[in-house]
Amino acid sequence: MQTLQAMLILLTASCASSLLIDYRLANRVTTLEDQVKGLLDARNLRSGFLAQFSEFNVTTGSGHYKFDQVVFNDGNDYDSATGVYTAPCTGIYLISAKIFIAPLPKTRPVFDIRLDATNQGKVSTTILDRISFGMSAINETGPASASTTVTVRLEAGNRLWVESMNVYSLKGKFRTFFSGVLLSADIVID
Repeated sequence: MQTLQAMLILLTASCASSLLIDYRLANRVTTLEDQVKGLLDARNLRSGFLAQFSEFNVTTGSGHYKFDQVVFNDGNDYDSATGVYTAPCTGIYLISAKIFIAPLPKTRPVFDIRLDATNQGKVSTTILDRISFGMSAINETGPASASTTVTVRLEAGNRLWVESMNVYSLKGKFRTFFSGVLLSADIVID
C-alpha cells in the first residue's frame, strides 16, 4: 500500500510539473506571437504626405502655413486644417518643403520648418530647418523658389509645420508644398 501511495505521489508531482512546464511554454509562445505581430505591424506602418495650396495665388499671413490641398496622406498624420504633421512613431523621416514666391520682396524672405517636441514633460519648439532666398535672388524682379529636404529622427508625437514671420505672395498648387515620409520605424522588442 505504501508503494502504491508513493507511486501516486510521484505521479501527481510529475503531472503537476508537466502542467507547469506546459503553462510556461504556452505563455512564452503567446509572448513570441505578440512580438512577431508587433514586428509585422511596425514593418507595415506607413506614413507619408504631400500637401500644397489649392489656390494658384496665395497671400500668406505670419505663422503656420495651412497647406489645404492634400495630394496624399498615408496614415492621416497630416492635418490640413492646422498645417501640422504629427509623427506616428519613433523613427527616421524625410521632410521637404518648397516655397515659390512672386513677386520677390526687397527683404530676404525666410521660412522655417518648425519642430514641436516634448522632452521630459516640457514642450519645446525649435527650427528643424530654414528655407531662405539668396541675396542674388533678392536683386531679381521675377519669381524665385527655394527648398529644403532634411532627414531627421523624430519621436512619436513630434509635430512639424512650415511658418514665416512675414506676409508674402506665394504661388500655390504644386509650386509651393510641404511633404514628409517615414523611412523606417524603430522596432522595440521586450
